[in-house]
This record gives sequence, C-alpha cells and structure tokens, in this order.
Amino acid sequence: MRNKKDLFAASLLGGAIGDALGYTVEFMKLDEIKSKYGELGITDLEIDMVTGKALISDDTQMTLFTADGMMWAYHRCSRRGIGTYAGSGTYQSYLRWYYTQTRSMMGIVTLQVLFVEIFLGHVMALMPCLKNG
Repeated sequence: MRNKKDLFAASLLGGAIGDALGYTVEFMKLDEIKSKYGELGITDLEIDMVTGKALISDDTQMTLFTADGMMWAYHRCSRRGIGTYAGSGTYQSYLRWYYTQTRSMMGIVTLQVLFVEIFLGHVMALMPCLKNG
C-alpha cells in the first residue's frame, strides 16, 4: 500500500498542475483555445515571461491554505488538546492567505471583526431557544 502522505501530496501537486494548465485558457471559449493552441488544445504548461514559472490561480492558493489550516488544526487538537474540529484552523490560514494578497493587516482586522459580528449574530439569534430550552 502507498504512503497516505505521498498520495495527499501527489493530489495537491496534480491539482496545481491542472490549475496551471487551465490558468491561461480559463476564460476562453473552446474555439478560441483551438485557434490559439491547435485542435488538441493546450497540452503543455505556459511559462510566464516575468516569473519564468507556470502561473496558478487562487483556486490552488486556497486549496493549499485550506490544507495548511487542516494540518494546523490537527496538530493543535492531537498534540496540544486545543481546538475542536479540523475547520478550526482554516480561518487563520485564510487570514494568512489574505495577507499574502494585500500585505495589509488592516484587512485582516476587518475580516476578524466581520467574523465575530456574524458569529455573535448567530449566537444571539439562538439565545431565546437556549433560554426556553
């Protein structure tokens, strides 16, 4: 049997490669793709002139930050006994992703306030139910 860690890494890499293949044609129609790349369509990664690398979209970024959050939460739950579920780490990871896009802590504070307001709104909405039991 294969190592689960290797399979997990391979699935992330496969998703990133697929995203990089589709990145350059994401918003093109099929006839535009065939016109530019031939009847078979895009068959190789397109290298960006500036970075010298194939580009990925936010889809891959969010996938990697979600995986990071799940691993972070697992570590906290299993090793330190802190946290309650795998999703408890994704919020912090998404804040880190947001920072990589904006380089702004102000946006993170705004997102945190919004999250707290939404969370408290849901809690307050449940309060009558909790009181009346």
